Amino acid sequence: MFFSDDSMSTGPQVSADSGATSTTITSGVTSNPTYVDGSGKAAIVQPFMFNFSPGFPAPGTALWLSTLGDGLFRSIDGGTTWASSHVGMRASNIRALAVHPNALTIGPGGAGKYLFAGFGDSFYSSPAMFRSVDTGNNWSVLNSGLRASQIRAITFDPTTAGVGSASPPPAINSATIYASGRSSVAGFPTYRYRNAGLYKSTNGGLNWSVIDGGLPRFGVVPNDYSDLGTVRAIAIDLRSCTSPPPSGPCNSGPLQRLLATADGFRNPTVVTVDTSVTPNIKHSRGIYSHKIIVTNNAGSTWAALDTAGNGLPERWTGSACPVSTTGTNPPCTAQPTPERQLASLLPVVISPQNGNTLYVGSYIGTNGLLPTSLDPITGVFKSTDGGATWSQTSTGLPKQLGKTNVVHDVLSMAMHPTNDQVLWATTVDFAVPNSGTIYKTVNGGATWTESGEGLSGNADIRAIAVDASDLSGNTLYASGSGTPANPGAIYKSENGGATWRSISVGLPADAALSLAVDPFNFNVIHAGTNTGVWSLTQVPDADGDGIPDGTENNAPNGGDGNGDNQADAVQRDVGSTVIVIRQPEGAGGFFTSDIQTALSTPSEPGGCQQAVDVQAQPASQFGRDFVAGSTYYFKYPRDVARFEVLNCSRVIVDIKFHNAAFGSEYGWSFRFFGPLSPGDDDSLRWSDFSSRAQRLPGSPATWRLTLDANQFGSYRPLNDSILFVGGPACYDDRLFRDSMENSPDSSPATCDH
Repeated sequence: MFFSDDSMSTGPQVSADSGATSTTITSGVTSNPTYVDGSGKAAIVQPFMFNFSPGFPAPGTALWLSTLGDGLFRSIDGGTTWASSHVGMRASNIRALAVHPNALTIGPGGAGKYLFAGFGDSFYSSPAMFRSVDTGNNWSVLNSGLRASQIRAITFDPTTAGVGSASPPPAINSATIYASGRSSVAGFPTYRYRNAGLYKSTNGGLNWSVIDGGLPRFGVVPNDYSDLGTVRAIAIDLRSCTSPPPSGPCNSGPLQRLLATADGFRNPTVVTVDTSVTPNIKHSRGIYSHKIIVTNNAGSTWAALDTAGNGLPERWTGSACPVSTTGTNPPCTAQPTPERQLASLLPVVISPQNGNTLYVGSYIGTNGLLPTSLDPITGVFKSTDGGATWSQTSTGLPKQLGKTNVVHDVLSMAMHPTNDQVLWATTVDFAVPNSGTIYKTVNGGATWTESGEGLSGNADIRAIAVDASDLSGNTLYASGSGTPANPGAIYKSENGGATWRSISVGLPADAALSLAVDPFNFNVIHAGTNTGVWSLTQVPDADGDGIPDGTENNAPNGGDGNGDNQADAVQRDVGSTVIVIRQPEGAGGFFTSDIQTALSTPSEPGGCQQAVDVQAQPASQFGRDFVAGSTYYFKYPRDVARFEVLNCSRVIVDIKFHNAAFGSEYGWSFRFFGPLSPGDDDSLRWSDFSSRAQRLPGSPATWRLTLDANQFGSYRPLNDSILFVGGPACYDDRLFRDSMENSPDSSPATCDH
């Protein structure tokens, strides 16, 4: 059993005897010198959460320790020693993530998985590319030849991802990797470091080269350069090998065809003079091209797919300056008008079944503030001839107010793993609060319908990932900006995007900018955030239920956590947890959820049967719960229970805390952490839940909770899902009871001992 000490006096601890004794485990849990506060002072290591890899405690499987202010730590020896997963990562704002696609790179017990992370913020200095060869334990900078200020996309050629036996794992140095982003920022004193923002490595990232053949160049040798601005997406045609199979991706390569989207470059400016006015007005206009480019030879040369009149939106910029009629023209200082910088391209998707079927999404670089006279065609565009011609496929997508053709910005797209007619797209209008959502098409973009129920307002989704192991296309993940109620904003859908639920409660980041689903264990999700890289191992089965899993089989009382003489694993209404995070002096942290009665939703009459994602979480991660009107605070000696009940409008559930003795000498209450009004971030707090939670007579360790969807006690504003976070809390109120005192004892509460 593992638990953390929120007082920070001892640190993380392990117990091998159900908490009777414990040992502090801090070897390697040390401050990361790259994590500093605003004054430059090193952050203090503050452990707050354990996560267990599937199969733990088998030798070699990972145990993760999250900390406040100092990143992520990992142990593969049962917690004896730890190493920071962010060692060497001198960057935040991770915009690109990729996991090496060859299982043979994984060593015994799943250790040694190769991860790549790209830094995405050019406002301050940082290396652009990082690599970890030990599943995020340590990171190294891989910038040899990579003159980039930021990375926005990382793509593997899976046909070059290494060969060999599993023992030892083959070297990654045979893998071909493509990356895109931005070169040195505008205004750099020399053009020597300006380039197109396209990069390639043929040795696993050890060395990089700029791949900009065929793109327009500026300047004079040695200061000539290609500049596409920011290259925001790069996609590879999985069937572009020399001899593709009849169907499906190529098995051998290398692959030859890639597409990329960028800000583009401006063609030579065309100047005209309007002599009909006095003074005359000089107009300058430049057309942006090369917003989407293609290579058919693995990056050696590139060509533009956005040619005049092929259906893609024009993007141009212009300015106007007075012209003197006397021949002495003043300097033209007018800047391009923002409203004329139109329709950049961002996400690009290639069908894995037919490389000629392409989709791109567009966005307006004006925050939605277009003048009435401008109504450019934007949204999603589709090509069925490899990019030669395009057509808008945006019917059903939301449009800006007062516009006929301007669709909300499309920031990301994803395609069904086996059906290229099914896609998901995220849209947002940055000028309108709470406008971010997800749309779905089942007919190749002909029509779209909203598919974002459960997303928080203004979700600003930046990434969608499809679980490739679910060939039905029902399992999806999305990430974006967070809110106090849903930090990190990582969502999961298990019904093809019809509904979403946040799985980011406890993630210490306010934005998740990139996602990667582990290709070998689909329960593992990696997220690039503004505080580095974080990983989540989802509870297997959790709790479906019907398939016995290790969690339930190892639950208290031999897998019969509720004591009804039936194994929890075979009961549709019982969920158990054995993940103990903190366990003071002999008090166990196991708990069991047992649904008593429930009212399912009209749309899902068979729902409401099982509490899912049943897990213990440390109360300390949600902040101190102070007693009203005092400096004293409630303590949570059993930490808190987290569970969710789907397709449910009301449920009565018993929460049994095993090996717990809630003594009568202290004041006990059941507390809830979440918003007073579901969806209202301003009302997020600890609250008393005693009106809906009572201890059962004759079973002092069991609390009966009555929960309603979209009401106080449920975390999210959903009518068909209930998420609860809370647990029994106490403080020393003995002096209240003798009517002689009107304030608590000055000594700290000791009810957790």
